[in-house]
Amino acid sequence: MDERGDISVRDRVLSWLPYALPVLGGFLGMLWVQMNPAAQLNPVVAVVLGVVAGRLLSVLVLRLVPGR
Repeated sequence: MDERGDISVRDRVLSWLPYALPVLGGFLGMLWVQMNPAAQLNPVVAVVLGVVAGRLLSVLVLRLVPGR
């Protein structure tokens, strides 16, 4: 028997979105520092800014989704 019940794909995506977007933001911040060495930005700052931006984006998306 399926223990997950009747969870739709939409609900599954919305449940992992708050975890995936901050990770993606941190990864993009790390890539930005590696691709722009002339920026002279501390890599830790870039990763943290990416994580915060990803978290804010996930909050915005979850608030804009109707019926949640």
